[in-house]
Amino acid sequence: MPKPSGTVLLVLDALVLLAVIGQPLGRRFDDSDQGAGNVVKLPPFRRPSWPRVLMFLLLIAVANLTIVWFRTSPLTQLYRQLVDRVLTAVVGNSAFAAYYASHLVPLVPAAIVMFMVVVAVVLPATPGRRLMIVAHGALFLAVSVVVTCLLAVVALRVRAPLGPLPLIDLLLQETVAYFIVYRFAFTSFQFPRVTQVPARKPGRRRETAVLILCIITAVCLMGSLAVVLIGLAGGQLLVSFLILRAMRAGIMDTIYLLLGLVRIAGPPRPRPDERRPPINVIIPAFNEEVVIERTLRSIDRAAGAYGGPVEVIMCDDGSADGTRELAEQVMAGFQHASGRVIPGRHRGKAVALNLALAECRAEFVYRVDADCALDPNAFRYSIPHFLDHPDIGLVGAFVMPKEPYTTWIDRMRALEMIFSFGFARVMLAEVDAVPCIPGTFCAFRRLPALAVGGFVDGTLGEDVFFTCELARLGYRAAIDPRVMSFEDVPTTVRQLRVQRFRWCKGGIMSFAAFTPFGAGAPSPRNWFKMPLGAGKGLLKPFGTAMLLLTLEYSVLDPAVRHNVLRFAALLLATQITSFVPRFIVMVYYRRLRLLPWLLLWIPFSFLKRFFMIEAFLSFGVRPVKTPARLRSRFPTWIALLLAVTGLAAGCSTGGRPNTAPTVPGGKVQASWITTKAALKDLTADPDTRARLSGTRIFEILTGTERASTTVPVVPTMSFKSFATLQDTLDHGTLPPDIRAVIYDAEHWSQTPAAEQRDPASFYRQASALVRAHGLIFIATPAMDLVNASGAKATDPASAFLKANIAADAARNADVIDVQAQSLERDPAAYARFVSAAAAQARSANPAVTVLAGLSTNPHGSAVTPEMLVSAMVATAGQVSGYWMNVPGKGSDCPKCNAPRPDVAVAALRDSRVARLPDIFGG
Repeated sequence: MPKPSGTVLLVLDALVLLAVIGQPLGRRFDDSDQGAGNVVKLPPFRRPSWPRVLMFLLLIAVANLTIVWFRTSPLTQLYRQLVDRVLTAVVGNSAFAAYYASHLVPLVPAAIVMFMVVVAVVLPATPGRRLMIVAHGALFLAVSVVVTCLLAVVALRVRAPLGPLPLIDLLLQETVAYFIVYRFAFTSFQFPRVTQVPARKPGRRRETAVLILCIITAVCLMGSLAVVLIGLAGGQLLVSFLILRAMRAGIMDTIYLLLGLVRIAGPPRPRPDERRPPINVIIPAFNEEVVIERTLRSIDRAAGAYGGPVEVIMCDDGSADGTRELAEQVMAGFQHASGRVIPGRHRGKAVALNLALAECRAEFVYRVDADCALDPNAFRYSIPHFLDHPDIGLVGAFVMPKEPYTTWIDRMRALEMIFSFGFARVMLAEVDAVPCIPGTFCAFRRLPALAVGGFVDGTLGEDVFFTCELARLGYRAAIDPRVMSFEDVPTTVRQLRVQRFRWCKGGIMSFAAFTPFGAGAPSPRNWFKMPLGAGKGLLKPFGTAMLLLTLEYSVLDPAVRHNVLRFAALLLATQITSFVPRFIVMVYYRRLRLLPWLLLWIPFSFLKRFFMIEAFLSFGVRPVKTPARLRSRFPTWIALLLAVTGLAAGCSTGGRPNTAPTVPGGKVQASWITTKAALKDLTADPDTRARLSGTRIFEILTGTERASTTVPVVPTMSFKSFATLQDTLDHGTLPPDIRAVIYDAEHWSQTPAAEQRDPASFYRQASALVRAHGLIFIATPAMDLVNASGAKATDPASAFLKANIAADAARNADVIDVQAQSLERDPAAYARFVSAAAAQARSANPAVTVLAGLSTNPHGSAVTPEMLVSAMVATAGQVSGYWMNVPGKGSDCPKCNAPRPDVAVAALRDSRVARLPDIFGG
């Protein structure tokens, strides 16, 4: 029997490795996405590259042959010896450990190490990231030994026969390997941030229970068939492993069949009645002149069959052809529906959809792609789902390719769509596991759609994001095969490549955003179908490597007795359970004429696999970064290394730079911030106007104010809350001449409490939003943010620095203002704080322009020009300018007295200030 102490240590090892694997899967560390709200903003990813895929496959093949050729190499023996020693230490039975280890085939560890090395070579990554990718292979070796030993301990305790253990070990290790691949992808690639939409309702317990029972039943049924086939194969390990791998599709199809029985036993589908609520149809269109007429006429026919009010809103997203004119002409001839065309911003499909959605007033909205045609009963059969089931938030259709079919590609796509939309997705809807209602035809409730912010911009799968976000609000997705739509499909390999590249990347992006490890699993959609559907884009490359290695190993291993015909017959037998449901579906939908084309299913599948690998290898790769707290002090690995080795005292102590930030050409970038009213007073003095005219002046405008013309300015608008900023930019109400935006978060009523408590997050979101609109972003975090927790800081300046607020605000800013005006009466204290905050800001972002705050009227006693001059002289060389506040009594400063522009003018006229070139561009 195993030793209790050894077993405990082994379990502890397993828990530690589980934490190492599992913690990054939540993706709370990834800062690749610089978007905000419903905008995803990632660095550009690489274009499709078939040479890169060929290199990947070639290196995989070479590595496989090397592994098979040296299958009895010292490395294999070393792995077995390691398992032997660990197991001996745990169970205390060296004979059992040696016997068990000698029968292991380290196929999966070899495949993982080989896969990670090849990926590290093929991906265009930094040396640090390549090392991190290869390190995943070493991590799996440790996991593999622990999993293998745990299996042996369990078998020994329950006195299980040892014969099946090597096969079970292969299956367990391959399962764990998939999590290692997820970990590698989530830590290496640049993905959208995890969804911020909360899961407002608990998981669907009934659906979860039904699906789990179906999974268990399907595994048992297919397991029985596997036992028979393995017996016919003679029990050979690798052939048995291939048989089990080949039966996975059969397990999925059996699950669909079992869910079909659940559907038959359940309530009937909703039927149309006399209710005809108004509906809106939204269509995004860009250069769709060839297809838009057919789409609009099909909608008009469906409106006639429906009998209720139908309004079509098409957003023309900047078409260069006759799309808009033709659409308006067709809408003018509508017999049953009404319609109008609104202009888009030529910023993509999601933005066009959101513009159209904003114009909708009906409770139910239909999103239809411009190249699709609707069946006349599309509205008639879909509306009852909403009326009879308040928890249904989306309804999808049975989507089919437009006929006639002309090539083998569109026929294969027809086979794929018939089984997917006509069977698999219909059954998955029974347990709310449909991952996506495609944008070709998607009916949804308008108010929940507005609640999640509409469609996500910046992804290649806005329909998946939309489906999952509504599901997190507690709404189900239904599929009704009576609701039909017809779409254009690829007819050539080139077109198929473009489609699958986009779909696979969109699927992977959506899985990363809604990963059950980080976003939770409120329904079977998240924990079952998305990992097997969208997530398979991450697993296919490794699965391909694993399949090729297993095939080569089983063919070239001399220990295997080969009978090619029997081997092929066994693998074909594993696919019977997949062929039968497809045959039934073809009969049911009267598409038997497509059945002979099933012979091309295998090459079609390998073609799709090739395109999946191409999409996988096109993602941007994250650089290796130091932890966030270290990064705020040491922005690069070199800075950290110098600090550790003590070779750079300035870096190791966090010391400030001796020079201000520069612009191209090496000139000091002198900048000032002030309001329009203050600038008018300052420039009324000729000397002050002359000095300021050589600087970059951010002039804060309000309402309908226009930029000053006495000196060159950068028109600027200030916002005290992120919500107001986001609303202004999203609705296009920012004045067109504004070139810079200030996010002024302070401990006051104008900044929401949530933004005060988490300034780092909201400054990051604000920066992404502002920069996405091509504007300069200015961060002005107030010192009093340290009081946001409720307890008033006794030393706000020290607390501000300790909280790293300056670093957090500067990290993604173009300009940061250190609001030190409350200290300006004490030049020494002012200089200490400004110097430390400036150094902290530049450590996070060496390119940021640092300014400091001055005020002619801060809280407390009166300020004199001498105080301002002393503050500027004390911070000479530390900053590149100042925010000159000339406040008066008002909502922003209720304790202020009358404005004192004369104090600012006197300070700027002082001869000592004139000799400070850093702040006047000299």
